[in-house]
Amino acid sequence: MLKSEAERVVRKALEETDAKFTEEQIQALSQICLKIAGTVVEEAFAQWRPSSGGGRPQFFA
Repeated sequence: MLKSEAERVVRKALEETDAKFTEEQIQALSQICLKIAGTVVEEAFAQWRPSSGGGRPQFFA
């Protein structure tokens, strides 16, 4: 997830809920989204073990 995409998602959620946040809070929420996404990917790769049959990883199955 890119920073601009994270910010777009946060702004859309705020707009949909009519929530009021400062620009600094929006930036912080965007950074939080990026860190969460990065952690999820890192954990998925850490848990992945290639199978002898090839195939693709089933990270979230």
